[in-house]
Amino acid sequence: MDVEWVKVDDARVLAVMSVETSSFYDAWVRLRPDRVGRLAEIVRGVVSEFRAALYANPLNALDPDTDKLPLPCVRYAETLAIGALHREMDRPLSETEQSRQIRAEIMLRTFYARGFLIAPDRENSGSGSPTYRPGLAEG
Repeated sequence: MDVEWVKVDDARVLAVMSVETSSFYDAWVRLRPDRVGRLAEIVRGVVSEFRAALYANPLNALDPDTDKLPLPCVRYAETLAIGALHREMDRPLSETEQSRQIRAEIMLRTFYARGFLIAPDRENSGSGSPTYRPGLAEG
């Protein structure tokens, strides 16, 4: 089973950013021209961290494009990049945004701790749970 790999860059993160955050970011960059490339740096760092977590499982084969992540990771990476940008701009996160950040951080740490498998080999993964066997009636 192949998983789709998606390019995660500053343009993608800007596209999913709230209008309020995007407007604040635009104003921040106008006031701080030295920060023009900062979002791209943040996104590259987050993508790199996710790829390192995925690489921690020796069964994973990463896409050679270092800007790409498996689709299931994209939303979490975008969330962490936006949170990092908020901190960079010294802008507080809303309660909802904080909640998303926490979930994304937990997911990333889970990849390291549990060895997230990008595309499990369903053909060789066994046949159900140890307590269930199709066709056997309970008695």
